[in-house]
Amino acid sequence: MNLATLKVEGDGVGLTKVRKLLALSTSTEWEKGDPKRRGGEYHTSGFVVTIADSAAPYTMMVRVRHFLRKCKDQGLRFSNFSGVVGLSVGVTVDASTQFAAYVNLTVDDIAILKELELAVDLTVYSRSDETVDNGVNSGM
Repeated sequence: MNLATLKVEGDGVGLTKVRKLLALSTSTEWEKGDPKRRGGEYHTSGFVVTIADSAAPYTMMVRVRHFLRKCKDQGLRFSNFSGVVGLSVGVTVDASTQFAAYVNLTVDDIAILKELELAVDLTVYSRSDETVDNGVNSGM
């Protein structure tokens, strides 16, 4: 799984504006004061949008680039939004079939991200079908 999401946090008016401008449907959303899964509560309202969920990093990046162009064409500047916005790009490496994976951010990608004033988090996840036993069942 290679996943790209956009997380938007802020006030209700700003959230609605960003959602309408990009015609986004959310995969997760919360309101200020809602309980968090691991305790505490949210201090702002927000939502997460799945931009791409692809088997291949290349396909994911094609969808991310399409999303970025859409934002640019709409004249969106995330710094004009009174909240926090971040793009998260995650790549999975499967140890049994794939030893490395990468995403390629081109100069054009970086220029659009700068123009949109959008931060990016890149994460690599390791996935293995093997059960790690750490010596528990090996008689050690």
